[in-house]
Amino acid sequence: MREEWVLSIRDLCLQARVPFFFKQWGGVRKKRNGRSLQGRTYDAYPTRANAHIPERSRCLELADNIQNSIRTFSNPLIQLTA
Repeated sequence: MREEWVLSIRDLCLQARVPFFFKQWGGVRKKRNGRSLQGRTYDAYPTRANAHIPERSRCLELADNIQNSIRTFSNPLIQLTA
């Protein structure tokens, strides 16, 4: 993996205020190559958000809406089956 690729992704994340996590350098000897990027490790994670899970009936209603909207295409990209 090229360093400029990782740096480009890191910079895009910083510009967009998206947390950046760099796991490690690729290759055959991953542990030896380490996870330092320009002398620093990046361990940022997005903040965890708790989301309400809708009732089953609401989930089925939303699935039906999606399926009905897909049917409006003459040649759908995907086909849902029950």
